[in-house]
Amino acid sequence: MNINNMIKSVRCARRLSVKELSQKADISTKFLYDIEAGKRGVSYITLYKIAKALNVTCDYLILGEERNLSNELVSVLVQLDTKEQKLLYTMALEIIKLRESEVK
Repeated sequence: MNINNMIKSVRCARRLSVKELSQKADISTKFLYDIEAGKRGVSYITLYKIAKALNVTCDYLILGEERNLSNELVSVLVQLDTKEQKLLYTMALEIIKLRESEVK
C-alpha cells in the first residue's frame, strides 16, 4: 500500500473526515484530498503533521508497520566494541543533560 492509500486508510479507520484531518494536521482540505488521490506528493514535514494528527508514526504511513527502534538500537550497539559503547552512552547522557538544561 502506498503512502496516499495508507493515509486514507488510517483516516477512515479513525473515522475522521478529510476536513477534520486537514484541520488537525494544519493543511488545506484540498491539499489532503489531492494527497489521498495521489495527485500531489507529500513532503516529510507534511507527512509528519498528518502522522501526528492520526496518532501514528511516519514509519507506519510509509512502511505499513511501526519500526521497533529499541531492537534496531540494540542491533547497532552489539556491533560496537566496549570503548565505543561507553562513548555512545556518555554522549547520550550529555544530550539528555543538555535537553534538561534547555527546559529549565
